[in-house]
Amino acid sequence: MSHYEKGVRGIDSSLIKTLAKFFDVSTDYLLGLSDIRNYTADPNITIALHSDTEYDELPKEAIDEINNFVEYIKQKYKGRK
Repeated sequence: MSHYEKGVRGIDSSLIKTLAKFFDVSTDYLLGLSDIRNYTADPNITIALHSDTEYDELPKEAIDEINNFVEYIKQKYKGRK
């Protein structure tokens, strides 16, 4: 049995990403945080951000996080009306 299976050693984020890519699943699915195996992107999505900060002025990481959250919500409620 490996150290990972015994809980002796933790799994680092690069291994999690590698495993998710290998199995073609999201890291959230791999970690048991989501029932969604993989997220599909919709290039036609539009969101409105209402705040004192302009959306274009946000750092790339913040914009990516917003887009990932929108995709998560879309997948979570896919097929529901």
